[in-house]
Amino acid sequence: MRCPFTLFKKQTGKGAIWYARFWDEMSGKYALKRSTGILAEGKKERRREAERKALEMLSGISFGQKRSDQLLSDYLAGFWKPDSPYAKECALIRKRPLSAYYVLQNAVNVQRYVKTFPGFEGLRLRELTSGLIRDWMAWMAERKGAAGRMLSGRRINAVAQTVRVAVRCAVDREELERDPFRAVRKAAESPREKGVLSPGEAARLIAAPAADPRRRLAVLLGMLCGMRMGEVRGLQWGDIGGGLIRISRNWINGEGSKAPKCKGGTIRQNPRTVPLPSTVAQMLESLPR
Repeated sequence: MRCPFTLFKKQTGKGAIWYARFWDEMSGKYALKRSTGILAEGKKERRREAERKALEMLSGISFGQKRSDQLLSDYLAGFWKPDSPYAKECALIRKRPLSAYYVLQNAVNVQRYVKTFPGFEGLRLRELTSGLIRDWMAWMAERKGAAGRMLSGRRINAVAQTVRVAVRCAVDREELERDPFRAVRKAAESPREKGVLSPGEAARLIAAPAADPRRRLAVLLGMLCGMRMGEVRGLQWGDIGGGLIRISRNWINGEGSKAPKCKGGTIRQNPRTVPLPSTVAQMLESLPR
């Protein structure tokens, strides 16, 4: 009789961990692996503990269709949905909800550049290889985008990131054994210098008349304080004081207030403040509260 599981050790950041690989009668192979959480340490490496833990896990093992058996295009289409498990995890666990625009852009990438690649037709997630990814990126380099221009290296990398994030999520969840992107390099990029206003252009923009003083203020907050559009939209009187502006929210039209982008990952870990120039302070004083 076939043993219902086998044990093996896997190196992790915490050290060697005992893993169990469970036998699937339908497929006739050890088809599912799970961590026991037991560190392989000491004289006998705690193997007996790992065996007992694997036996406890056995009753909860199900060999239904795994995500790795899904068609790659179906997996990615489901991954980039507003209510996907990944989106819920970002919003509820990480407290960093994905913007609707970001999810939409990735979904568009799947439709335009994943489902149309001949090499991915009928391909299952577990069958994705580094070689296929490289062929796909070369295929994209010969395609034109929505604007009618050949895809740049930057655009190719952005589309590849759509797949990379979803694949690495499956690896982290132990639904996929390996990450085929580990051996894939990014496409070369030729970044263009962003257009910067000259001092004269900036001065004319600041001096330009505006019917609504709030619109003028929005321009000044961006030009003189380096605030993003969403940060300007979300600014409240309580964020201003002591000659500083505290960036505490990022207002996204159609989605509401979100945490602003900052180096520490969350506003509580690394709040960002910017100086309040006298020109901006004077305009603020003239506005009704």
